[in-house]
Amino acid sequence: MPDKTRSLLPEQQQPGEDQSAFHRRRRPWDAMTHAGTEIKTCRSRVATALDTLRGQLSGPSAYPVPDSQRARVQEWEQKLSVILFELDTIDVDAWKAAIRDEIAYQPEQP
Repeated sequence: MPDKTRSLLPEQQQPGEDQSAFHRRRRPWDAMTHAGTEIKTCRSRVATALDTLRGQLSGPSAYPVPDSQRARVQEWEQKLSVILFELDTIDVDAWKAAIRDEIAYQPEQP
């Protein structure tokens, strides 16, 4: 049986809180969580593309880069390197403390 006395995080529904009010209050948390997930996904996909290009440029491959496209693939590799560096500088969890303060449940006073 769940412990009802445990401390709930602000992003969780609080005892006595109306369902629609909870969802309204939680929207910033949901938006930032979704954005963080998308950043992680983007980071992973860019890293995979970069690894693929680097592998094709650096040695034998089942799908070698045609000579006519080598400069283009090198350009892509450079651009993706910059993008991946920029994505790696994003701390997708740094926002949580501030949002928790902002969305803290405030029971309505009679």
